Amino acid sequence: MQVEVVEFNKYMIAVKILDLGGDWYLVGFYGSPYAAKKRKAWDNLCALLETFQEPWICLEDFNIVLDSEEKDGGRAESSMSPNFLKDILFELRAINLGFSGSRFTWRKKRWGKNVLRERLDRGISSMSWRLVFPKATVHHLGVINYDHCPILLDT
Repeated sequence: MQVEVVEFNKYMIAVKILDLGGDWYLVGFYGSPYAAKKRKAWDNLCALLETFQEPWICLEDFNIVLDSEEKDGGRAESSMSPNFLKDILFELRAINLGFSGSRFTWRKKRWGKNVLRERLDRGISSMSWRLVFPKATVHHLGVINYDHCPILLDT
């Protein structure tokens, strides 16, 4: 197996995995929490994923929730706000890989009624990647001295 870096910038790293069983792409992505930078990061991610001919998976901190079930506390998301993650899933016919472990991957340092928890970290993939790795699972691990819990991809 060989690994080749194909893209590296402030918001992502993408590598091509050259494997005897077939080549595929792994992308680590950070979705900016700042509105002014958010669209550019997501547009760049979508443009990159559209170029891939082989199966791909994208993991990490998307900084966005898919729906209200992925948020506990804080103010409700506006239906007028763009949801770049939903757009990518639809436009690229990608799939949300689901998870095992805690429902939330991020916690604002508040307690009691003021708690704010969200599922910001996840894995999404092309359908072809899922067919190559049908038993792959994304695990939400425990939080240790950080506001995000690490995620582990088990193929």
